[in-house]
Amino acid sequence: MASVVCSSRCPAAGRRHSFPTARLHASKVPTILSRSARSSLHTKAGRQPIRNALVACTASEAATETKEENTETKEEKPLPPISVLDIRVGQIKDVKLHPDADTLYVESIDVGEEEPRTIVSGLVNHVPIEEMQDRKVLVLCNLKASKMRGITSSGMVMCASEKGDGVVELLEPPETAEVGERVFFGEDSEQGPAETPNRIKKKKMWVSLQPLLKTRDDRVAAFDGTAMNTAAGPVMAKTLAASPIS
Repeated sequence: MASVVCSSRCPAAGRRHSFPTARLHASKVPTILSRSARSSLHTKAGRQPIRNALVACTASEAATETKEENTETKEEKPLPPISVLDIRVGQIKDVKLHPDADTLYVESIDVGEEEPRTIVSGLVNHVPIEEMQDRKVLVLCNLKASKMRGITSSGMVMCASEKGDGVVELLEPPETAEVGERVFFGEDSEQGPAETPNRIKKKKMWVSLQPLLKTRDDRVAAFDGTAMNTAAGPVMAKTLAASPIS
């Protein structure tokens, strides 16, 4: 058996590797081996095999480089455009308390489709039921449907909230905004198609975009500072400024 000490280029630097006999001239040894190890190969005893050591060092170095590349790729992955979200003006047609949960409302909301959507919202402690009835709201329509205490919810009523004292306010479209209208961000009402609920969940698009949804200092709902608009004007919160939207 012969042994060599890896150079600093190898992730296993400083460790001594043992290996069986093979014929490999020193001139063909990569520089991942230390200088002393390469020099020893010119001696009679040193001209011994290093194949296994090379394989171990090279594989370890390659694995480290691949891991670093994957980390860089993950860090550089861009956010999806906000247009992947299907946010529409809706109008609550009916609202009642959830039969099995004291903090949940069950709403029937018109979002411009043939039938109203059933949406479950945890707003009982924040918005009186009489203020919910017939109210225009903003609805995130392409979240994947999920059951909330036995009732399937097909969307989410969007609100601004303040962490300090727990204040929650419904986002408010202009009174003249058309039910079913899809909101847009900025001045250009033309936007890309919304993604499917399955892709929104699988690619974690809502999770990645939501932190940039906030009200501005003027209480206008915005994505990364760009206003959320309808054809009739911007979407706003009643009192909450610089507050997260969800």
